[in-house]
Amino acid sequence: MTRGQEPFFWLVTIANSGHFYSIIFSFWTTTLDLVGKALKDIQTAYVRVDGTVPRLERQLALRRFKGDPSISVILISLRCGANGLNLTAANHVFLMEPQWNPALEDQALDRVHRMGQTKAVTTVRYITKNSIEEVYLQSLFASG
Repeated sequence: MTRGQEPFFWLVTIANSGHFYSIIFSFWTTTLDLVGKALKDIQTAYVRVDGTVPRLERQLALRRFKGDPSISVILISLRCGANGLNLTAANHVFLMEPQWNPALEDQALDRVHRMGQTKAVTTVRYITKNSIEEVYLQSLFASG
């Protein structure tokens, strides 16, 4: 791993294991770029769905994720992945950063937990240590 890719170590290990199908959600396409680079560095094939990808290519990417055994990772922007998708092929979900609107995260996670999901799903949420997001999320859990 190169400098700047250390936070993706666990993600890359899962993606490269061959036993898991992973979805990486991020609000930021630049974060998806970094994750994509880390996956390329370890020669892990993936597909991507975000606002820069034409609609027909998005559909192809989704079909490949569901049906091509060589593709075990899909990168999706939260803006594209929150509505109308069925992603039950996945059993690992990574939320690369928390959202101020938790409903956006919930909608994305619902795409993996739809009817027909037969696998246990693990969700990993990345939170920056000593940040306002960490304080915010701690206050949510303390009040809940």
